[in-house]
This record gives sequence, structure tokens and C-alpha cells, in this order.
Amino acid sequence: GFSRVKSSLFVISSHLYEIANEFKYPEDISCKYLETILEGDEFHFTYQLKNGVSSERIGHTLMRREGVVQKLLQLQMNTV
Repeated sequence: GFSRVKSSLFVISSHLYEIANEFKYPEDISCKYLETILEGDEFHFTYQLKNGVSSERIGHTLMRREGVVQKLLQLQMNTV
């Protein structure tokens, strides 16, 4: 639908990289991502726009690093 709006630019962010390659993109739509280098649990942002779809799982790494899942499981266990 966005491709029908001529002379416009839309920036859409999604975390659904698993399905990105399933879509057929019109010629006037391109996929780009900001590169992030992950070393251990440390992020290094290059601030470089790259062509394609990123498969980086930054959110997953952040949640693991901060113990979010473990804390939620502990909360759940304490309420049972």
C-alpha cells in the first residue's frame, strides 16, 4: 500500500526478519538496516546503513544479558 503513495519516503522498522525474504518487493521499495557488531554481550554501532535485511537479534541478546527471562520465570514461580 505504501508504494502507491508517490513522491514519498516511508521508513518502517520491523523485527520480523524471518519472513522478510518471503515478500516480493516492487522496484521502488528497498530494504536497509543499521549495522551492529556484537562482541560477546557488547554492542558496537557502526551507524552505517547497509542494503538488505539484518538477521541480528539484539533484543534477544539484551534480554539474556539483563536476565529478563530468568527474572520473569522467577516471578511466575513465586506467584504459583
